[in-house]
Amino acid sequence: MTDVPAAVDAGEAPSEDVPPMVINDVPDPDVAEPPLEVGSCDALAPGMVTGFRVDSLDRSFILTLPPGATAPGGRWAVVFNWHGLGDSAANMNPLFAGEVGNAAMPFILVTPVSTRLGPATTPLGLEWENLRATTPNREARLFDAVLRCLDQRWGVDRDRVYTAGFSAGAIMSDLLGVLRGSQLAAIASYSGGTSPTPRTLPRSARCAPTPRGPRCRAAPATRS
Repeated sequence: MTDVPAAVDAGEAPSEDVPPMVINDVPDPDVAEPPLEVGSCDALAPGMVTGFRVDSLDRSFILTLPPGATAPGGRWAVVFNWHGLGDSAANMNPLFAGEVGNAAMPFILVTPVSTRLGPATTPLGLEWENLRATTPNREARLFDAVLRCLDQRWGVDRDRVYTAGFSAGAIMSDLLGVLRGSQLAAIASYSGGTSPTPRTLPRSARCAPTPRGPRCRAAPATRS
């Protein structure tokens, strides 16, 4: 197993410029499966997949298959692998790509490419839509659509679906545990984190990204 790849981390940011992270302990939302364009699943092949449309948005990801994944009907484990802030799927993919054919648990590896979200974009995010546990969430919808296609093409063991990430990708993996927790067997979060819910923070509290994950603090009280 290689070391965690180097990446530009979230870094320090003024708390007033970063929106509150909203994480609620709720069950998976009951959402309809994302519509798939005709032939989109058939177009999947090892390597960089581009133009994979989810909710009218073109998405990309690197797909790495184990040697035995050649036909439908299998029961493959799946690992989603989310890169960090300023990093790339190409840099993150080697973290697990060399292990897909391991004898103990061969698996299908999916390393998504971010849509470069930020604190000022719509939706909000750090590379990924990972700052608020709202639905629909574009990364959760990508997760849904890719799993559906993998199941059609090669077969998925739904009891062995995993997510991992570094930095902003780790925050995404943690949030995916909130949004799709019943579908995940485990989460590997490298330098990620979540924040307390708004109900446990003063109204003026804000969360700022740091190298160790989001840090929340209350703004100083003002005198009347």
